[in-house]
Amino acid sequence: MPLVTRVQHILFTDHSGTQLRRVTMPKALSIASMVIAILVFLLFVIDLIFGCIMTQPTLAPFKGANWVIDVVFSICAAILFVMSWFTFKEQK
Repeated sequence: MPLVTRVQHILFTDHSGTQLRRVTMPKALSIASMVIAILVFLLFVIDLIFGCIMTQPTLAPFKGANWVIDVVFSICAAILFVMSWFTFKEQK
């Protein structure tokens, strides 16, 4: 027996109050996870570029602490983005 029996919807309206379109909650969550994945990817790639490659730790977000962590988190963010994209495409 499912715990949730009805689907939550987010309604987007313009300034006049007319309904533009409906977005289901799983679709909104997949969009949010894609945005988070892009932000995490950019954060760790910038840290890798400025901290380890260009050796300017003052510009790096984490001061280029460890290049292995930068690479691993960048790969994980890319995987999260791909999984979120496939989930977004599956939603109706």
